[in-house]
Amino acid sequence: MGYVDEPQGYKKETAAGAGEDIRPELCDYSARLKQRGLTSSTGGNVSYRVGGDMWISPTGCVMDELTVEDLVRVNLETGKPYPHMFKPSSEVVMHQEIFLARPDVNAIYHSHPPYTIALSLLGIELQPIGSESPFALGERIPLVPYEIPTSPLLAHAAARYAREYNVMVLENHGLLTLGKTNREAFNRTELAEEVAKILSIAYSIGRGEPRKVRHEDIEQFREWYFNHKLPG
Repeated sequence: MGYVDEPQGYKKETAAGAGEDIRPELCDYSARLKQRGLTSSTGGNVSYRVGGDMWISPTGCVMDELTVEDLVRVNLETGKPYPHMFKPSSEVVMHQEIFLARPDVNAIYHSHPPYTIALSLLGIELQPIGSESPFALGERIPLVPYEIPTSPLLAHAAARYAREYNVMVLENHGLLTLGKTNREAFNRTELAEEVAKILSIAYSIGRGEPRKVRHEDIEQFREWYFNHKLPG
């Protein structure tokens, strides 16, 4: 993989142009992924858009040991990293393609939460249960059919789904969440795994299929939550 010239003043640039370095926050939320059991060992990767580039975790890193100096800067148009001691994550193409497909997204989190992956092994999609997940995660959390991890095939598939969804499960692999901020992407990760855990418990009771939330239920809740209107 080639390189592009290091941009001037890159340590001070952020997506918001506020003159602040987004990297400490990115490292903080990355650590939470590991500390809360949402990934393990050297699994998972995170990135954040910075103008025409992205910061991304390096390959083989441990999420709760990540430092600002470890993050690799990559040009979004070319996919080439700037000079750095480490290589970018092996899923760098997936992050690049999603950022190009979704100009409104700044943060991308890929994790390996166990309950989410377990349900994917059975072909079970997560459901928007409870009062928060239908809005935070969307009415559908699609299961992206299995593709070879780190390959362009997975990158293309994830980018196709990312055009419509902010949360998706990569079959037999892990979870992918998008957000305008690190906080939003992380919260979606944590909430999706909570939903997966609840569904796993429900299935384990052995009383049949868990009740699916209907579209009209979500719409009625939306009307009440945002407009304080109850159905007639």
